[in-house]
Amino acid sequence: MESPRLTRVAIVGAGGQMGSAACGWIETWPEFECAARLGDELQFAAELERNHCELYLDFTRAGLGAEHARRVLQSGARAVIGTSGVTPEEFEGLLELSAQRELGGLIAPNFCLGMIQMQAAAEDLLRPGTRVELVEQHRPHKLDAPSASSLSSARKLREKLEHMALESDTSSAGSPAAVGEIPIHSVRKDGPVARQEWILTRDGEELRLVHQIDDRGAFAPGLRAALRWARDARDFRWGLEAIMGKGLL
Repeated sequence: MESPRLTRVAIVGAGGQMGSAACGWIETWPEFECAARLGDELQFAAELERNHCELYLDFTRAGLGAEHARRVLQSGARAVIGTSGVTPEEFEGLLELSAQRELGGLIAPNFCLGMIQMQAAAEDLLRPGTRVELVEQHRPHKLDAPSASSLSSARKLREKLEHMALESDTSSAGSPAAVGEIPIHSVRKDGPVARQEWILTRDGEELRLVHQIDDRGAFAPGLRAALRWARDARDFRWGLEAIMGKGLL
């Protein structure tokens, strides 16, 4: 039997909880090699200079993801960014650089497949005028609030509501109803690894959707799919849902 193609992966932020877990998972996946475990910026810069790894997985602190992705692309490698804090404007810059270099990657606010399913369910349930609020909960050591996952969820739900507002007003002479920002309530306490609750209210009734992660192993299947896609990617994408349906699981 032919051996699977091996891709060398560098984990940036390998000393953190997600980085450490990812190293353990990657070691069990025959198509990947955990070739470098990087704990600080000096090690990251040295590995880029060495040009040894084809794919970089970033689990560093909030705000570094876009800059790290830019440096990875410029080095000639590809990137999967699981770090919080990449803005839509920074993502646009990565799209331009990706097109220039003909190398791609993925910004993944959340690697859990259940989150994708909840997003799809919520979009099916939305109606014009629905009010949405999000409550996100993580353990106390998570410094960024709101989380990248909740920010991404709120952005997508708001875009869906804006589209509905436009469609509902196409037959009228007035302008579309305004869609406000979706409130996000952040809780930091001991408990699940992560939890999101979406509260949808309209016409005197309320619907709540909850997604909860009790073990970090829930991220492994989505992470493996992300790495499988990114190792040959020629464009940059946002969100695990952007690569689903491609036989990666």
